[in-house]
Amino acid sequence: MYCSKAVFKSWIEGVARSRGTRALALVFAGVFCLYAPPALASDLALAVTDSADPVNAGELIDYTLSLSNSGGAASNVAVTMYAPSDTAYVFQSVLTGSGWTGFMVENGGVFGARFLKASVAEGETASFQVKVRTSAALVTGTVVSGTATVTSNSADPNPANDTGTETTTMSQSADLSVNLTGPAGPFSPGSNIVYAFSLSNFGPSRADNVTVTFPVPFGTTFVSAAQTLGTAWNAVMPAVGGTGNVVFSRAVVPFQDASVFQVVVNTNADAPGSISATATAASSTPEDNPGDESDTVTTGVSGIPCSLAVTRPNGGQTWTIGTKQRIRWTPVGTCCQSVRVELWKDGHKVRNIKRQTPNDGAMPWRIRADRYTPGTGYRVKVRCISGSTIQDTSDGTFTLIAP
Repeated sequence: MYCSKAVFKSWIEGVARSRGTRALALVFAGVFCLYAPPALASDLALAVTDSADPVNAGELIDYTLSLSNSGGAASNVAVTMYAPSDTAYVFQSVLTGSGWTGFMVENGGVFGARFLKASVAEGETASFQVKVRTSAALVTGTVVSGTATVTSNSADPNPANDTGTETTTMSQSADLSVNLTGPAGPFSPGSNIVYAFSLSNFGPSRADNVTVTFPVPFGTTFVSAAQTLGTAWNAVMPAVGGTGNVVFSRAVVPFQDASVFQVVVNTNADAPGSISATATAASSTPEDNPGDESDTVTTGVSGIPCSLAVTRPNGGQTWTIGTKQRIRWTPVGTCCQSVRVELWKDGHKVRNIKRQTPNDGAMPWRIRADRYTPGTGYRVKVRCISGSTIQDTSDGTFTLIAP
């Protein structure tokens, strides 16, 4: 059995004063009365270190948690770290030390990691890894503060070192990528060329003060520009028929954001044999992957003007409703692959005879009674689908009569 310090001291003094049989009895009693000194208090300490600063917004912070015990054994030890503000928990692992169990924990919607061990001996050490991903929306100079704590069921006379904190300074880096597409051609002078280009931010951070610039290519003039997909951008463009830069701008482009734009230009009569178009993105945020923020395409020009000439009906015809007639036109050049054939009357469009048909110079027309009415003043208009400025109308009117 164990005795208190006072009892043990009394036994020692009794042996010293006694002689003979009494002293021997006290010695035998002492075998069963040993003095147990009070247990040494534990002194757990936790330190936190992180990745080298700065860390790009959207990337990982890799924390190392280092635990030591310079006091007596500690029971039911728990090391806990929750994801700091503006981060998301990703991963945990035990780096050094044995007998530890690590797992994910959650508190009020915030996730983190916890490491448990039943007993940590005097002089024992361990280390742990916790990874979190920072928000891609953070800006340069933002400071993220990560804190970890250690607790146990044992008394700790020095609780000040039971918590470790490390700060991380953020920076920004974005990967802006432009993809420009346009027809190969060849196109004839006077025809429209439609370009489409996309802007994507592959991160890891948001991009600030972003512009996408499309100079009107040499040998063309501006027709139109529009955004066709994504969050709205500001746009500055030349006057129709002019030259200069089409510029789309936006204050912030988030990570994984994508937008699509379209620019239409018209080829000049003296356009060169090939037209080169380029779209380029720029930002005040450092570029993470230089080289893909600009793209160029080349379109061939045939040098032969593109035109259409309606030859039938071209004035004076009288066609009976219910019959099958043939509309004819003469295409010149190769810029127009498909055409739309329309019926007009007295200067107003009646309907599409054919929404889309090959630009091969002819098409059949069955004049159905349920679609057309007798009358005078009719004309046929043939227009290019790919270039709406290229079109022709019957020179004179024709008449539709009842069967």
